[in-house]
Amino acid sequence: MIFRCDEFIETDVNPITNTKYDDSWIVFVLNDESYKMRCGSKNGCAYTLKVSKKYVVHWQMALCDFVGYYSSIGKKYYSCCF
Repeated sequence: MIFRCDEFIETDVNPITNTKYDDSWIVFVLNDESYKMRCGSKNGCAYTLKVSKKYVVHWQMALCDFVGYYSSIGKKYYSCCF
């Protein structure tokens, strides 16, 4: 399942379901930050992959890899692009 949001705040509350995250969720964040990629979880948030458009030339490939892999193992995910 794919969901899209325009804002991302790392908390334990899933903005799609308005409930606490469980281990079936993962998040892809596309932004313009001053790093290439970051991954992990904080504040009880789902595992998150953050990719900067500014420093990753082929960010589209990272997104496609993310979607392809996590779809194949049945994870629900959403992407935040800003």
